[in-house]
Amino acid sequence: MQSGLVYVKTPVGQYTINAKTAPSDAAVGDEVTLWLNEENLVIDHHGKHKNKAGKHRLITGKLIYAGLTKKEIKLWTPEGEKVFPLDRMEVKTKPIAEGSKVIVELDENGVVIDLRKAES
Repeated sequence: MQSGLVYVKTPVGQYTINAKTAPSDAAVGDEVTLWLNEENLVIDHHGKHKNKAGKHRLITGKLIYAGLTKKEIKLWTPEGEKVFPLDRMEVKTKPIAEGSKVIVELDENGVVIDLRKAES
């Protein structure tokens, strides 16, 4: 833990987490669960004992809008239009055209933590 980053060593490599998103009581030696996206970037994490891991959900739909200036994403799903909050800049800046079929991953709070184009 240093310079606003938390380093997590795993058997397959080392990952970094922004200290702002880490639990305030995180300490060296704590066990954590990491969620990685297809680019091997950490998209969510939970302490093993201090914070229970929540349930993530995948939602598929047609992208109505998302972008740098938006704090939310809107999808057309079989249940109708759905709006979900966006948390991280990496999600907001993914270059996916409006109208594309996408898959969003929601954390346990219903916030989009990953966005990717669905295979047609």
